[in-house]
Amino acid sequence: MFLFDPSYRPILIFLAVLGLFALFRLVRQRWFTDPGVDFSDDDAGHRQAVQLARASLDEFWTALRRPAAPGTEFGLKIGLPAGQGTEHVWVLADGRTESSQSGKLMSRPRFLRLREGERIQFEPDQISDWMIRDATGTRGAYTIQAMLRTLPPHEARRMADEQGVVLQD
Repeated sequence: MFLFDPSYRPILIFLAVLGLFALFRLVRQRWFTDPGVDFSDDDAGHRQAVQLARASLDEFWTALRRPAAPGTEFGLKIGLPAGQGTEHVWVLADGRTESSQSGKLMSRPRFLRLREGERIQFEPDQISDWMIRDATGTRGAYTIQAMLRTLPPHEARRMADEQGVVLQD
């Protein structure tokens, strides 16, 4: 029988490894990518969250200029053109000059051909939210809070706890 023929062993090993690689990619895509949340342009809660974030952005820039405790993350949510709309992605902020800002993507966008960890540059008017995450919790994250308010209370509390976000009224 050919399956037990030793001459086919390298081919069988190759096919097994190929199958495991395909399975790994499928699992990673399904469980380890940010599913994202869709908001309509006319969603009042999301619009208000963006306005609050932009109005308080100086707090973020001030904190970014100061020395931070190890493990502190400075994130900005950036709106990038994607087809007929805009995809908002979180970036780890790591640079700012008078004319531009830059950061590394915190997750893979759903609609753009960019990779997690890829550095992007953006304009100030593309910023839709900010957050500072450290050992004490998360500050900012206005659009995350708006999203959490749309969920059933038990689910919102669970997600807020996972993210270290304090739900505000």
